[in-house]
Amino acid sequence: MKIFMAISVLSTSYLLANMNSKPSPKDRPYDYDLFSKDRECEYIELEGLCLKMLNNVQIGAVSSTPNNFSSGASDPSAKLDTVNINFLWQPGFRVTVGYFNAPKYWEVMGQYTWFQDKGNKTVTSPNASEDYLSLGGYYPLEPAATSGHLTKITGYSNLYYNDASVLATRNWYPNAHLRMRIYGGLTSLWTHQTTNVYNTFSIATNTLNYAYRTKYWGVGFKMGTGADWYWGKDFYLTGKVFWSIVTGRWNTSTTVSSGGAMLYQPTDHYYLATQNFQFIFGPSYQKSYEKQRLEIFVGYEFNTWLDALTTYNYNAPTEASSWTNPQSFYQDLVLTGVNIRLTLDF
Repeated sequence: MKIFMAISVLSTSYLLANMNSKPSPKDRPYDYDLFSKDRECEYIELEGLCLKMLNNVQIGAVSSTPNNFSSGASDPSAKLDTVNINFLWQPGFRVTVGYFNAPKYWEVMGQYTWFQDKGNKTVTSPNASEDYLSLGGYYPLEPAATSGHLTKITGYSNLYYNDASVLATRNWYPNAHLRMRIYGGLTSLWTHQTTNVYNTFSIATNTLNYAYRTKYWGVGFKMGTGADWYWGKDFYLTGKVFWSIVTGRWNTSTTVSSGGAMLYQPTDHYYLATQNFQFIFGPSYQKSYEKQRLEIFVGYEFNTWLDALTTYNYNAPTEASSWTNPQSFYQDLVLTGVNIRLTLDF
């Protein structure tokens, strides 16, 4: 009887030990815990961005035939080609720090993005003795402070872009090869754009210059979803989609000067709500180790804020009051380009 009881205890202990133990690394299947979903960790993401702003800034126009812009008797049948500042491909970065709670599959993260874009444009009149150039393409009357024909337009523009978010994420795993996420939290946006336009006339002592300044800062909510789909040999298809809405304040100012003397300096401020749509998609390499996990992502990013840029037409005054009561134009801020990301957890 004692022998039987001893055998029973030993057998039960052995079975329980085998039920609770994890398979050794050699015995695990290739897709065992691909996402390290049972390991609590902190992580950091470093993203290198190469983006371009698709918007442009109009600084003037070129007529197909000589016109009389300076006298106001322009020919409406003449073809005008706008002169725009187009932006360049520029680097930026995004940094994310987060914590993953493995038992309950949720995480919290903080994220910051920085990007700066710039562009310039110069156009020269085909004939300095005739009117080929227009200040803004609206057949303007030139201010009395200038005389002669417009012979050269030079413009420079810079955009400074920042956003920051604090997000909570819920993860779930429909199968061993798929991880899905839902994001939600707070976000903020602040931008600063400067544009300087220098106009040169046939009388060398006469110039007309503009300096535009716009600043925006706002806070709001952000939500989104994402997925990682395992394809084999540690390669995945990764995608994220976000939507945000932010409310904030615009501050705008313009300085109009001629010959070093300031002519007008109108300013304005108002509140504006803007929506954001962000899309990130591409392949990734992901590798899980015993205590760490590595992700390398290379893909495409599209990021747009609706009505997030404001420009003014100060270029078509028929009287002085037009300079202090300009027509405003809203543009979507559109950024597109390459996203390269390295993720390490520990």
